[in-house]
Amino acid sequence: MSYILDALKKSDRERQKGKVPGLNSIHDPHPSSPGNQSSYPIKFIFTTIGIILLLSISALSWYWMKDSSNPAESSPAIVESVVERNKIPPPPTPVIRTSPKKLILPPSLPAPPQNQDLPIIPGIEDLPPASQNSIPNLQLAGHTYSETPEKRIIIINNNILREGDWVDDNIKLIEITWTGVTLDYKGERFTVDID
Repeated sequence: MSYILDALKKSDRERQKGKVPGLNSIHDPHPSSPGNQSSYPIKFIFTTIGIILLLSISALSWYWMKDSSNPAESSPAIVESVVERNKIPPPPTPVIRTSPKKLILPPSLPAPPQNQDLPIIPGIEDLPPASQNSIPNLQLAGHTYSETPEKRIIIINNNILREGDWVDDNIKLIEITWTGVTLDYKGERFTVDID
């Protein structure tokens, strides 16, 4: 009896194929017709394609991130720009302020020869008190001594001077020596040592 009912249901289904289901339509909870089974391979194919696309995108993004994080394998221009961005600037060079100090001769440089035939020029402290008081205040800073007179320089009262220059209207720089200067104030010569 069940074979007959199954056959009748099957024939009724085939007859109603392509029609809109009505109240008398038979609905199978487990479709076994070949038309209903054809949707399974399509779903499987689309699911497989979606998984492959996701894996491809993940692999490409990983490759690009790996490639950009390793600048050694990139082009030389990119490597140079990355190195320039990551380069630590050198520390600023310290400003060395020279204060008047006593000149100490290095052991490798001998003192210039002293000529005993020249007249002895007194130091500023050896001048008479009247002359000392008339000489304006002199501030001597670092100086450079050379065997060649053209290369000798000194800073007096914040001015860079060479031999033969005028310190002011009355004081002329006669000579830059190893330990200081020889000056002329209104015809009176004296030396000033850099302390």
